[in-house]
Amino acid sequence: MKLQNKNVLITGSAVRIGKQIAISLAQKGANILIHYNNSYNHAINTLKKIESYNVKANIIKADLSNDKDVKLLINNAIKFFGELHILINSASTFYSTPLNKINLKQWNDIINTNLRGAFFCSKYAGLHMVKNHQGKIINISDIGGITPWKNYSIYCISKAAIIAMTKALAKELAPFVQVNAIAPGVILLKNDIKSSEKEKLAAKNLLNRIGSPSDIIFCIHFIIESDFVTGSVFTIDGGQLIKT
Repeated sequence: MKLQNKNVLITGSAVRIGKQIAISLAQKGANILIHYNNSYNHAINTLKKIESYNVKANIIKADLSNDKDVKLLINNAIKFFGELHILINSASTFYSTPLNKINLKQWNDIINTNLRGAFFCSKYAGLHMVKNHQGKIINISDIGGITPWKNYSIYCISKAAIIAMTKALAKELAPFVQVNAIAPGVILLKNDIKSSEKEKLAAKNLLNRIGSPSDIIFCIHFIIESDFVTGSVFTIDGGQLIKT
C-alpha cells in the first residue's frame, strides 16, 4: 500500500510517539485524523504542523475506555475521510501498579484504554476495511508485554493481550486487512530524566543507547508499504529482550 492520499487514524496522536508518527505519515502525503482525549491544545498544535504538508487533517476527541466514544470515533473517521485505509492504535495509559496496591479502578483504567479501546477500534475499522478489500491495522504493544516488569503487571498484561489480539485479528480480517504489532523498548524518555538514569536504561540493551521515534516510524512505513506481512510482532528494542 502506498501512503500517498491514504487516510489514517492514529489514536493518541496529539503527543509523543503518536504525534511523531502522524507527522511522518503526513510528510509522505497521507491524510491524518488526530485522536486525543485530554490533550486538546497539543492536538491543535499537531494539527497545524500536519496541515503544513497540504494534506487533509483534523482532530477528534474520544475516551477509549468508553464504548460509545470508540464506535463514534471510527464512524466519524469514516465520515470525515469517506474511507479509512489505516488504523494505528498508539494511545496508551502507563503507570506503576505494585501488586499489593492494585485496585479495580486501576485495572479498568489501564485495560479499558490499552486493550478494550484498541480492540473495538480495530473491530469497527477492520470490518469497514474488509468491505473495501484493503486496510492496515498497526498496534503499538511493548516489550513489557513479552517480558513483564515488576510493579507494572496491569500494563504488561494489557500489552501482552495486544500481541494476542494482533494475531487473532490478522486471522479474522484476512486476506484483505493486514494486522501487525510493534513492541518498542526504551524509545522516548521524559525531558527531566537524569543522565545517570538514562545511562542505566541504555545499558539494558545490546546497543547501549536509547532508541528514537524514527526507529518506530521506519518500521511503520515498512508495515504499511509491504502487503505480505500480517500477524507479526516487530520488537524495536536494541536487543534488550535477548541480553542476558
